[in-house]
Formats: sequence, C-alpha cells, structure tokens
Amino acid sequence: MATPEAAKYTPDAYVLPDSHPVLADAQPPPQPHPFTRAPMLMQAVRDAVTGAGWPDEVILDLTDLTFCDSSGLNAIVQAHHLTQEHGRRLRLHAPNRQMLRLLSQTGTGDLFPIAGT
Repeated sequence: MATPEAAKYTPDAYVLPDSHPVLADAQPPPQPHPFTRAPMLMQAVRDAVTGAGWPDEVILDLTDLTFCDSSGLNAIVQAHHLTQEHGRRLRLHAPNRQMLRLLSQTGTGDLFPIAGT
C-alpha cells in the first residue's frame, strides 16, 4: 500500500492533495461507516491556519474525490469558517460534477473560490 502524499506548503498556499488521508478513499462504503474523516480534515486545516508564516490560502484538492455527502460538505463548510476566523481563505480545487451540484443545491457554492473545474 502506498503511503499517502503529505500536505504541501508552497509560498502561495497550503495544499491538501487528493491522496492526503483526509481525502483518500472517499468512496461511499457499502455499509454505514463507523467513523468520519471530518475530525482529520479539521485538524489538517487547523494546522494550516494556526501556524505562523503559513500562506493565506488553504487548497483542498478534490481531483479524485468521487463522492461527497452532507457530512462531508458540513466538514468542508466548517473548514471554511475556521480559515475565515484566522484571516485565511479555503479554495476547492477540481471538484467533480456531483460536488458542484451539492454546493449549488445547498447554496454553499458562493463560500468557496473554485479552481480547476
């Protein structure tokens, strides 16, 4: 099993790649999942926004994300609020059609700058 790629710091942004443990294997499970990745996402974003000298933007790379439900969206919205509280921005990179539809239907699309669609 390959080790997931770590989050990257660049001079312009802190990037959580799609292979990061928060986002990897985000397929819906065949039965109820016993845990959620929301706490992992929040910790990764918290680390990105509370460190001195980190960039102003956190990018969630959703290139290979194939499914997101309301729980996942809630975690992303909470991450947005956390970045805002620390004077930073959260950008979504390459969300798929299902994710864009979820953002549109819930009225949360305007919260996020989106790149790479």
